[in-house]
Amino acid sequence: MEKSIKSLFDVCWENKYLLLIAAGLTIFGASYSTGFDNVYWKFVVLIFGLSIIPILATSFFKTENVVFVTIVMMGSFFVIFSPVFDVLDEPAHFGRAVYISEGNFKLQNDNDKLQISKDYDKLNKMTGYNGINRLDPKKNFFHTKLFSMKTDKNKQSETKIKATRPYSTVMYLPSAFGIWLGKVLSNGNLGVMFYLGRFFNLLMYAIMAFFAVKMAGKWKMIIAVFSIQHLPVYIAASFSQDAFFYGLCLLIAAKFIQLFDKKEAITYKDVAVIGVLCGLMAFTKLPYIMLIGLMLFIPIKRYESKKVYLSNFIAIALIIVVGLLWTKYYSTLEPTDLPGSVDQSKQISHIISHPKAFLQSMLIGGTNTVLLLKQYFTFGWSYHVSDIAYALYLMFIGSVVFMYPRRLANKINPFFKLAIIGVSLGIILLTNFIMYLTFTGVGEPIIKGVQGRYFFGIFILLTFILNLSEKIFAVDDLNKQTYFNEKVYDKTVLFVSILFLIWMATLRVGAYY
Repeated sequence: MEKSIKSLFDVCWENKYLLLIAAGLTIFGASYSTGFDNVYWKFVVLIFGLSIIPILATSFFKTENVVFVTIVMMGSFFVIFSPVFDVLDEPAHFGRAVYISEGNFKLQNDNDKLQISKDYDKLNKMTGYNGINRLDPKKNFFHTKLFSMKTDKNKQSETKIKATRPYSTVMYLPSAFGIWLGKVLSNGNLGVMFYLGRFFNLLMYAIMAFFAVKMAGKWKMIIAVFSIQHLPVYIAASFSQDAFFYGLCLLIAAKFIQLFDKKEAITYKDVAVIGVLCGLMAFTKLPYIMLIGLMLFIPIKRYESKKVYLSNFIAIALIIVVGLLWTKYYSTLEPTDLPGSVDQSKQISHIISHPKAFLQSMLIGGTNTVLLLKQYFTFGWSYHVSDIAYALYLMFIGSVVFMYPRRLANKINPFFKLAIIGVSLGIILLTNFIMYLTFTGVGEPIIKGVQGRYFFGIFILLTFILNLSEKIFAVDDLNKQTYFNEKVYDKTVLFVSILFLIWMATLRVGAYY
């Protein structure tokens, strides 16, 4: 015991400057978020306390373990202290999770069969959520007092959960399990159910991020930085199914990195893994099934045989079929949450009769997507946005993506880079087209509903294009960068990433507490 305490003290002393910087940033961030009007010392202690373990872990844990611990520790703060229904679209996602936790694994067209606990309606009324205004301060953790409430056993029909119709039941299983487990363990305490549901969603993301980082080989640090980026962690700590989407993006990017980093040839198993991952995208963000097409642009000589390369076409065909069947299925579910001006059949007729106007809308939507990407760097949805943190994070993420010095074992060929650009444009345009059909009023010139958070996967894949390690970093005769202190670099990058999570946590305090 005494030896363990001494070892812990030694690790703390070794990282004393990092801990002092983290403590200073926590105090500054908590003050800055309130306009230097007040410092909530209880939150300062809590946020800094949660950050200690991830910071110390950078000294002796593998990168994937640090990522897992960081997501769980810092994400748990958002699980508890992000107000109820704070995350965009969380009410509908919560309703779907409740629906599944009560044994309903298939959405119904019959509204009378969409029976869920009145907890959903109760929380909606409590938070004053109107489905649109998410920027005004909501009632925080101390106002809602969920732990003093019991779940309502009475049920009512709730058609708003149809808003989640494009998403498979699988995406909600972790949060639904959390709600069910909380109900069993606490005899129906609403607070335990709600926050356990959020936590299991976060845990799923942490596990997926762990395996993605582990898979990424020499570029595991790049995947690690994207994994503990503030917005994905914040959204994963809610009921949003985007947590599964972010995890898939990380796994797919990591698999492509692995294919370029391993010396062995690409096998049927590799094709099957990437095929399954891309196929799952059909059930969360349909346009991302196009990522499977990137396999065709990896040189044939990298494959075990020509037959293995040709198996990509089978995988592509199967994924297209899965995507079409899933689209056909969820399209039969009639939404009740859309404005009256939205009508898919009339919108298609408008496209046919006004092709020029449609093309203009698509070009405007695609161009505006570049501006929407700012959402990933503005530290959450609250009106407390830090321009300083935004500017600093852009410099940080840019330095990692552009200047990460480790080379992959195999050179990234130009055709693969061009394919990433093409697929990225395809994802952007198809996303805009889907929202034009399903969420935009007939004939309206501006496409509605497109969010920057939909393009997380594009961010990660751009690393294949933007990284300059092959051009500006020299290697010796053994293809090793002897001057590169990987341990110090990785620890520094992870520490800075944790600092930005600390900053975001303090912004939540200023916004709602």
